[in-house]
Amino acid sequence: MIILHNEGLIALKARKVGGTSFEIALSKFADKDSIITPITQSDEELRQSFGWRGPQNFKYSADELIRLGKREIAKALLHRAWPQKFVNHISAVDVKEKLGEDTWAKYTKVSITRNPFDYMVSSYFWANKTEAARARLSFESFVLTHPELLLWNKRIHEINGENVIDFMIRYEHFKADILELEEKFPSLKGLAETFTGINAKGNFRPRNAHMSDMFSQSPRAHALVKNVCFDDIVKYGYEIPDLG
Repeated sequence: MIILHNEGLIALKARKVGGTSFEIALSKFADKDSIITPITQSDEELRQSFGWRGPQNFKYSADELIRLGKREIAKALLHRAWPQKFVNHISAVDVKEKLGEDTWAKYTKVSITRNPFDYMVSSYFWANKTEAARARLSFESFVLTHPELLLWNKRIHEINGENVIDFMIRYEHFKADILELEEKFPSLKGLAETFTGINAKGNFRPRNAHMSDMFSQSPRAHALVKNVCFDDIVKYGYEIPDLG
């Protein structure tokens, strides 16, 4: 997650939607007051190689921690780490609570969405990176045993069942949508070009693992994704893969 105070922009990071690459690109436009949450070590090294700002301002201050009470202080001592106020995939409701109603209302909330069928294919290969792992667990079995994955991003995009994202970037139309975001925030000019040069957390999914092929022989998985995500499929006009 990144918060750019100068732009009044909150970038909420959804899962398996290219969020890390977008976050690294957005770091280019951060200043000393921006809030940037940590990502994995390898991704931090990539961000550092560009010379952009890394994790900052994401922990509680000493005064804030004291006001939180003994429980949070005890947690800090137990884990020997300063408690984080903001975390990577933080929910919308938590950001709203920690920023306060006024700031939340004033700032533009940005996030990314993706065709849920393609999202589940990506999730499968991320969770099962080797051929041996995929031999033990078929794609359909993975989808059927992990239906909760289809709801993970709702906690990032929604509060009490209502979508709170002001500007939703479509994974399938990254460049066009980021260019539109640049028009709304001229200080972010060059963000789309910067993003296209970054590929974080890639290369786990085989190039021939197309959504249509993965679902063509997985009718129960197909039905589950369609039923759970039907509203988003309609809202964003997502393609529904054919069954074989």
